[in-house]
Amino acid sequence: MQYNIKHSLHTESGENMKRLTRKKEDGSYTFSQVSSQLPLIMQKLGGMEDAEEQGLLLRLPCKVGDILYGVIDNIYPFEVNLFYVYEDKVLIDLICKENNCHDWSLTTDIKNVGKRYFLTKEEAEQALAKMKEGVVDEENL
Repeated sequence: MQYNIKHSLHTESGENMKRLTRKKEDGSYTFSQVSSQLPLIMQKLGGMEDAEEQGLLLRLPCKVGDILYGVIDNIYPFEVNLFYVYEDKVLIDLICKENNCHDWSLTTDIKNVGKRYFLTKEEAEQALAKMKEGVVDEENL
């Protein structure tokens, strides 16, 4: 069975989930309105904990629309287009955004993020340099 993930989380009724917390400048979190929303906070937290325990919560390294930098023979920017979720793996559909790619797209295992596709250009440049030095086997990049 395959599930396509293209957008953010939704409630069972299909509405976008409302944020119940806000991030402070120091990086910690606080509740938006504790007194009036405590039952909703408990429901949302409980649902997320249940989903995590049942293996239903999926944490992805990036989101649709993000740019990943692919190391092939050079560095190419790819836009994350779609995720395919299977029982045993997650695939990511990427579209090359380089001018000379002509909308080249590919699908790869999400395990390749951090190995051949990177969240920052700097990480991709480091991987390419290692590949060119022969430090890293190209197949295991």
